[in-house]
Amino acid sequence: MVVGGNGNHSTVVKKIFPQTPPPIYTKENIFYGVIDNIDQQTSVNSLIRAKNTLTQYVDRGEFLAYRIGQHGEMMWGTTYPSDAPPSTSGDIEWTVINNKRELDNVLKRFPKKHPIHECAAATGQKRLLHFGLYYRQHRTDGWHRGRVCLLGDSCHATLPYVGQGANMAIEDAISLATCLEKNSFRIEPSFQDYYNQRFDRTKRIVNSARYLGLILHSQNPIIASIGRRLGPFMMKSERFMKMMEDEFYNKYPIPMKPL
Repeated sequence: MVVGGNGNHSTVVKKIFPQTPPPIYTKENIFYGVIDNIDQQTSVNSLIRAKNTLTQYVDRGEFLAYRIGQHGEMMWGTTYPSDAPPSTSGDIEWTVINNKRELDNVLKRFPKKHPIHECAAATGQKRLLHFGLYYRQHRTDGWHRGRVCLLGDSCHATLPYVGQGANMAIEDAISLATCLEKNSFRIEPSFQDYYNQRFDRTKRIVNSARYLGLILHSQNPIIASIGRRLGPFMMKSERFMKMMEDEFYNKYPIPMKPL
């Protein structure tokens, strides 16, 4: 059995589904940075160091910051429009130089006193990621061929706007393991059961992220303004938050312990 969980540009997909179109580039890129020991980083604005999640919309892009892990790390990120994804190279030194040049250009989108400048200065080059944003159209002919099966972004690549990409890959892995055990490790029924269980949920989340990105980054100022005004309103809406809780927790395919 082979499980292809190797991301957006999966070579496994090309092997078992050679006619599959490539992932769709959204003409948006993102920088992600991780700052270690954020509580000791006094050069970073206290608003950023607070244990909150911050999202700010900036001219067809976002700035976001939030805590991760249990050891004082903080992740920040910014998206920006671009006609092409970042250039890639096997030369690490070249990539570092190119990322720095691109980041300098992105930082010019923000006022000089914006905390993103402090975040960028506090982030080591090895803790900085830069990549294009892609998604995949959902397959309707299954996620496997023979003894080879897909998992995560290789079969349902999503955009980051609902924060569920990594979660879906973890769900896939546990769901696949459960299906294998349930079907006594018979490959074909296990893979088909896994696909049937995961298709609807992953499609809903991929589409939600895609449409949210289209609204927030619309070049139509009226649509973009409505989307950005609705965001804070929905986060304060008890009804909306219950809907999200139902989608992300009550419909979660893996048994969870009560919080």
